[in-house]
Amino acid sequence: MAERKEYLSEDKVARFLDRNLWLRLISLAKGHKLTAFIAFFFLITSEILPVLQPRILKDMIDGPIRNKNLEGITPFMLALVGLVLLSGALEYLRAVASQKLGLSIIHQLRVQIFARLQGFSMDFFHRTPVGRLMTRLGNDIDSLSSMFTEGLIELLGAILMIAYAVGFMFFLDWKLALASLAVLPFMILTTSIFREKVRKNNTYIRGLLAELNSIMQESLAGIHIVRIFGKVKEQIRKFDEINLTTKVEWYKNVRYYSVFFPVISGLTELSLAILYFAGAYFFFRDSVSL
Repeated sequence: MAERKEYLSEDKVARFLDRNLWLRLISLAKGHKLTAFIAFFFLITSEILPVLQPRILKDMIDGPIRNKNLEGITPFMLALVGLVLLSGALEYLRAVASQKLGLSIIHQLRVQIFARLQGFSMDFFHRTPVGRLMTRLGNDIDSLSSMFTEGLIELLGAILMIAYAVGFMFFLDWKLALASLAVLPFMILTTSIFREKVRKNNTYIRGLLAELNSIMQESLAGIHIVRIFGKVKEQIRKFDEINLTTKVEWYKNVRYYSVFFPVISGLTELSLAILYFAGAYFFFRDSVSL
């Protein structure tokens, strides 16, 4: 395997909680305030409704089901169906609004970067391979597009869901809430380790892809020069070296994911087991309802 090199030494690996970075990203939405407000509104409302479903089930189980009142179940079933339909409609509106916001921001950003490149000095273009610039305008912008249209909205949605759910759990029963959250510290630790390793690895992979694009662009654009000076084998060797390193780094990424998701899944199942045990224990002690 080729020795690891920092192909994009000018790239900086930003911390996830880099305040200035997030402020710069959020500032891109300033020209789309209405769309951002609509997306955020649907985000808030769509995450509240799923939290209400367990309360309806609770009242149905402790009420008509426990009392064997079949007719009494109907209002609860209608409420659940209505909640599901309303949640689906809000999810659709949220997705449309967030996609529109993300695509508008990326359109604006791509034009800004292209215009900025036009103003750089010729010395900059002599020093910087065109393939690397193409990676900036292509792969990197596409990554930002995914972040705005999917990642950022999903992250905010997850944070809201956690806040709503945890608050509602403690409102219902603090003992069961503590039981279900017993594995949370281990989840946070696992996620922190995974995030740090994947972030660094993805930054390095992005540099490798930029170098691959650079070699391809230079070799194809200057193929006559490469052949005249007999550099064909050298270019193939360089390309193969970086391509092999890219494969190895991608495989490393796959291994991180292959470990992370089973661990999180296992912790989730463990959390449910603890919750069932605690629920049964408190139920038989008459501390909680069925």
